[in-house]
Amino acid sequence: MAEQKRGRRTSFFIDGFNLYHSLRTAERLLPHTQLKWLDIPALCRSYLPMVGNGAELEEIHYFSAYADHLQKEIPQKPERHRKFTRALTASKVNVHIAKFRKKKVWSHSQKIWLEAYEEKETDVAIACKVLSLAQKNAFEVAVLITGDSDFSPLARTFK
Repeated sequence: MAEQKRGRRTSFFIDGFNLYHSLRTAERLLPHTQLKWLDIPALCRSYLPMVGNGAELEEIHYFSAYADHLQKEIPQKPERHRKFTRALTASKVNVHIAKFRKKKVWSHSQKIWLEAYEEKETDVAIACKVLSLAQKNAFEVAVLITGDSDFSPLARTFK
């Protein structure tokens, strides 16, 4: 029996916060449109024809962090995010959760130090996952879904 030829094994790596903020912007531009519960596997499958050569979906990796620091002001937000990541996991998406770190930032307008939070480790986790899976020959094509130019060195290294 002849072995069936497979298409190009394609894995997706999604910067979750970058995607989330892009969807929020789109919702502001398209009133009465709700995009935050985007079907990520369907989005990834829709990219496969652009990859070409009979591309096949291998894996989807979604990277984010829970904004637990918002619990006091918007209590439902962190729980909605957890529900979304559970839905992704149920859809066979590999979810990778980083963290937020508190930092002090200077407010020039108020002339005081304020507490702020920034997402940490997500970009490095994406880069490490792409390179480790590439080393294992786990895919032939890597698609990064992000608007972050910090990934340019990763793309050059991978290429």
